[in-house]
Amino acid sequence: VCKMSSYKDFKDKTLQNPEVKAEYDALQPEYDIIQAMIDARNSQHITQKELSERTGITQADISRIENGTRNPSLSMMKRNLNILISILSIICVVVLSSCGKDNTYKVDGEDEAIRIYSCPVDNMFGLERVVVFEDRVIAVFDKEISDDSEYGKIAYNERKGYLPAGARLSNLSTYKGGESTLEEKDGKYIVTVGFEYDEANKIDSNKEIEITGFSVCGRNIYFNDGDLQLLYTFEGGDCFEDFCQDYSGDEGEWGEIQYKCIDSPVLEVE
Repeated sequence: VCKMSSYKDFKDKTLQNPEVKAEYDALQPEYDIIQAMIDARNSQHITQKELSERTGITQADISRIENGTRNPSLSMMKRNLNILISILSIICVVVLSSCGKDNTYKVDGEDEAIRIYSCPVDNMFGLERVVVFEDRVIAVFDKEISDDSEYGKIAYNERKGYLPAGARLSNLSTYKGGESTLEEKDGKYIVTVGFEYDEANKIDSNKEIEITGFSVCGRNIYFNDGDLQLLYTFEGGDCFEDFCQDYSGDEGEWGEIQYKCIDSPVLEVE
């Protein structure tokens, strides 16, 4: 689990100031409404761009509403209220039309899976589903969110002609990477990461072999008994920049993206 400083720590410290706390509490009802709108949009896997196309409201206006930035003039406040009503109306229509339907992308052969992880797509990779099998891991990413992410891109290495991906297995002295593939379907990236291993290569014969995660194009995904952790590292300069995000299976939501800078080792030449 990442143990790094976060916005939450800064917020908690700032709100110890009584004047700041009073202003924060006065704005809380407005932010509660905005958060409810964001949650409703995310629950239906609707991006800001898609919502803009459905409502005719610019994506910039939707972004301003969700970020809580606004012009305090009366005319703008009325305009924002009309926008908010339009957005909520569209979301309600989508929710009602999808009642009784399961919109989750299903992977072929899921009934044979060892473990299935499902999560909201509002994370740093756009990850929404991971299905773990005995010989492969299949991950589903929202293509638009994935493409817009600043944390790496999912694509074949054109020069070498393969997809940079691999699984992580515990309690094995050695194992082989299998074929890894990338498919685009229904607005999703479907990544398959294959692997092979021999039971004879167990480190501890009394312990089971566990699939602890996988990586694709520098994006690292770790499994932890129903929880997930995402990690991406920018290399170069004086340090390695780690960006990490945790998902709680019990709470059903992602935590904030955490950042940590690790000094690069310096090689001294005599």
